[in-house]
Amino acid sequence: MAMNRRNVLVGLGAVAVGGGAAFGSGAFSQVTADRTVSVTTSDDASALLAFSADTSYNGISDNTGTDDGSNSQDVVQIELVDINDDATTTFNAALTVTNNGSESVTLTASGVPTGLTFSGPNNDLSGSGESIPSGGGSVDIDITVDTTQSVSGGTVTFDAQ
Repeated sequence: MAMNRRNVLVGLGAVAVGGGAAFGSGAFSQVTADRTVSVTTSDDASALLAFSADTSYNGISDNTGTDDGSNSQDVVQIELVDINDDATTTFNAALTVTNNGSESVTLTASGVPTGLTFSGPNNDLSGSGESIPSGGGSVDIDITVDTTQSVSGGTVTFDAQ
């Protein structure tokens, strides 16, 4: 075979294709690596999204306790007791949520038990949520209990997006 430019280019191309097939593309399908992660938390009153309860209502408290026996936590706890049967009871501005972050958020609630409603001035938190401006903006949340339905307890999750 004579050595000309076409044969040299074909040869180099074959070497490149063969090398790529032999050694792969440099991609991978799985990596496992340990990394150190540090997470710090703040109590409800001083976090980026601060919750405070109107403790003048019977059954609503800012409850100080511990999360695992070693870390003190200040969390809002709502225990609605002695609510009228077959009635709808509303606790106006029972919960104030303050956005101490640098971006506005939309606050929603999930896991809300049947018969309970958490709502801001504009929206039900179980639906489209309530917008809270950044830099200390706050919104008052009303809690409504409808005992004409079967009301059960549970844990409500608040989500700020």
